[in-house]
Amino acid sequence: VAYCNTDLYPVNVSISVVDEAGHPVEGAHVVMTTIKSAKAWETSVGENTEGNTGKDGKFSVLVRTMTTVSGDAQKKGYYGKSFERIDYPTEANKAGIPYGLPVSVERTIVLRKVLNPESLVSMRLKDYFINASEEKMGFDLELGDWVSPHGKGEKTDFYLQRNGYFRGDVNYDYQFVLSFPNEGDGIVAFNANTDEWRFAPENGYKSVLEWRYVRKINDESREEITGLKQDYFLRVRTELDENGKISKANYARIQRMSEILPAIMKDDNTSLLRLSYRFNPRVNSRSLERGGE
Repeated sequence: VAYCNTDLYPVNVSISVVDEAGHPVEGAHVVMTTIKSAKAWETSVGENTEGNTGKDGKFSVLVRTMTTVSGDAQKKGYYGKSFERIDYPTEANKAGIPYGLPVSVERTIVLRKVLNPESLVSMRLKDYFINASEEKMGFDLELGDWVSPHGKGEKTDFYLQRNGYFRGDVNYDYQFVLSFPNEGDGIVAFNANTDEWRFAPENGYKSVLEWRYVRKINDESREEITGLKQDYFLRVRTELDENGKISKANYARIQRMSEILPAIMKDDNTSLLRLSYRFNPRVNSRSLERGGE
């Protein structure tokens, strides 16, 4: 018999929406989703509550939920953002309130303005295979493919090389090296939750990035390394003037660099690349905004 919980708990939610300077954002549209019913092994049924922030940037409402309250804020000219999910049992226990009584929770959402949107090349690639060899495989960000002879790409924006071995699900060690063809090209890490991601930085780029995927488990030891955890900016197609200063360059933002999966074919020969990125084809523009989505 499938279990069905019908208890709904009251939550007074106050959402404050501010801009990057901490000023209230009036007229932001807030949507909250509460859980109204759920059966074991089935999808939960939710219900939305919506409203707009006032001059003080706040939207407050009493909602009822079985477990959680989630949602986001949107406004034209800003990038939408979700607020940290509210869990009724956690909040009730934290406040020392018996189950069934209302809890009050505040959340703040910081919306970033759309500053300089451009026409970008946006790609989400799946099932791109990397050969295990000493060969560097060149990748074309604008066309979204490996360069010849591995694909239809025309310009090498970066090289990716993979070495290592696969001896089973609990015994593999892969090394990856990402490098570039031009002096001045490079890669720099950033945190999309806290750092500026709308514009690529001018400095701080490294010419090589190396990482590993390792899983070695036996009776005596356990070693696991799962790859990269950050997002990255790239500077590619760089040209230098007679003084060694950058005269031309293109910029990109890579998301989910960690989604390079070793041993997807269960052998030493291939790995599967999954890559999401945005590339600005306009020379010397560091903007990586695409219209405020």
